[in-house]
Amino acid sequence: MSAYERARRVAHGPGRWVACAWAVAEAVVWPIVPDVVVAALAGAAPRRAPALALWATAGSVAGGMAAYALGAAGPGAQLLAHAPLVTERMVDHAGAWLATEGAVGLVHQPLTGVPFKVFGLQAAGAGVGFLPFVAFAAVVRGVRLPAVALVFALGGAALRHVLPRWYGALLAVGAGAFVAGLRRAVEAWS
Repeated sequence: MSAYERARRVAHGPGRWVACAWAVAEAVVWPIVPDVVVAALAGAAPRRAPALALWATAGSVAGGMAAYALGAAGPGAQLLAHAPLVTERMVDHAGAWLATEGAVGLVHQPLTGVPFKVFGLQAAGAGVGFLPFVAFAAVVRGVRLPAVALVFALGGAALRHVLPRWYGALLAVGAGAFVAGLRRAVEAWS
């Protein structure tokens, strides 16, 4: 079975659960954004894109709620200190945005490359209320993840005649581009 066929099978089967679980994990500890799995599956199965985006967004918000609770309970700082690909500058800036802007500080997250968990684990300590945090998390994550799903679904639909043959290669190129971008983001925040 080809990578394309496997991706379609996952997208039509447990894809929504994979996207949701990935998003929860990323919001707390996992270093790879859920956009990666949403893009890969939405490209292979464009009609599944709305469900994938919805479940990834729900998982991201649920994970953000868990991160908020962990930060409020105390282990947030320790989790941040040991989180892969999180730098001290990321922690400092996210904390400052939350402290000065409240929940609105979350708007910096998708534009800066600072992981969502860095905001979630610090929000309670910065004085951000739980409900405002959840509301802004839903907006911030609810814009980005559906946008990613839409772009890759449109690309998958447009390339449907050649995608089965080139899916594995495109996935490898996309993974390489993602890793390079992630490396640049971490270096910029180091």
